[in-house]
This record gives sequence, structure tokens and C-alpha cells, in this order.
Amino acid sequence: MTSEKTVFELIRNNKGIASAAAIFTLLSIMYFFPPEDLKAGFPGFIVDYRVAWPLLTLTIASGFLVSWPIAFAMLFSFAGDFFGAYGSFVCQMACFATAHAFFIYFFSTRFKAVSTLSAIRMKIASQKDADTYNELRLKKIVVFCLACIVSAFFIAIFISFILPSIDKGLLRIGCGIYAGLISIMLGTALLQRDLGFGIGALLFVLSDLVLAWDKFVSPVEYRSFLVLVPYYAGQFLIWIRACIDNARRNRA
Repeated sequence: MTSEKTVFELIRNNKGIASAAAIFTLLSIMYFFPPEDLKAGFPGFIVDYRVAWPLLTLTIASGFLVSWPIAFAMLFSFAGDFFGAYGSFVCQMACFATAHAFFIYFFSTRFKAVSTLSAIRMKIASQKDADTYNELRLKKIVVFCLACIVSAFFIAIFISFILPSIDKGLLRIGCGIYAGLISIMLGTALLQRDLGFGIGALLFVLSDLVLAWDKFVSPVEYRSFLVLVPYYAGQFLIWIRACIDNARRNRA
């Protein structure tokens, strides 16, 4: 798989990715059908837990198509969706917190590897190339500052509006830890300077923000659409971009 391959070319030319993407899309759309209509053709368990099946698809496909941190992130995301459908908010939050920890590990190691490669190239570069690398280093600093600002913005929203609305002390602490993890996940994703990872992580955070607002502050109209559409889209963007990384690494 060459670096010139686009996402659409990758999906079209890789049967595993194409199949997983198609099933994921169909299951995501299926969630928004009325459950009464779905139960006419599917078992009740399948319908009641339908929110989790799209991520189960990515979890299964991850065993062949992405690196292990992303595979575990998808697995715990699936578990979070499952517990959410079951009605256990604490277990749901714990699973997603674990998923974010794996995302953070993946983004951090990827950023470190890219930075190390850039440093090696700079040592053997000519003076003209060195000037180019210095410009790139300046851009990295700017991106790092922007990533910190964006992450701090979401933390500030949570602390100012959502955290005060949580009555139970332990739940407030747990939600605070979770907010910190997802903000760090967003920051490390933005450090990749990649639209797939960056937009995917941002959509994930927006989804969780709407979910938290609906649960703790005030009901949100069209909650299912505003939570699940960006959530599914964000997860898929991160997953497909990780597939590209893995394909290029295997090709090298």
C-alpha cells in the first residue's frame, strides 16, 4: 500500500477493510430504525443492544487490520457501548476510560516515533534541508500549543458547566478523571497533525460532551443523533486511519 493511496482506494482494494466498513455502516444506520420494526425481524437481544454492534465489527476486524493499542481501544469501546445499553453508566464510563488510555498510548508512541525519525533525518540533512526541518519543528511547536488550548477548552467546559451538576462525590471524581483522559486523548490525537486522527478524536469528544450535558445538565433534543452520529463517525475515522498506518508499515 503506497503513501499515495487514498482512504477510498484503501477501502476498495482491501476486502477486509471494505467488508468491515460496509457492515459497520449498515449496523450504524440500523440503530436509528424504530426498535419495534426491527424486532419484527431480529431477536430482542440483537435489537436492545444494537448500539454496540458497530463497534463489535471494528473490534473483530481490528485483530487483522490495526496495531494492538487501537484493537484494544475498539474492544473497550464496544464493551462501553454494551454496558451503556445494559444501563450501567459506571461500567460504561470505566470501559471508555480504558479505551482512551489505549488511544493515548497509541498516539503518544506514534508521535514519539515520528519525532525520532525526523531527528535522525535532520542529522544527515544538508543545510538547506536543515532549514526545512527547523520550519517543521516550529510548526510542531505551534500544533502542540493548539492541541493544549483545544484540550484545555473542553476541560474548562466540563469543569464550569457539567461537573457542578453532578451530585454524588465519587461519581463526580470518576467523571473528572474521565474528562481528563478524553481531553488528553484529543490533545495527543491533534499532535499527529493528521486530519483523520484529529477530526475523529474531536468528534468523539463532542459526542461525549453532548452525552454528559444530556445526563447531568439538561435534556438535549435529538440526543441519539447528536451523540451517536459523531461517535460512530469519530471511531471510524480513527480506525480507518490506523488501518492506513498498519498497511503502510506492512508494505515497507
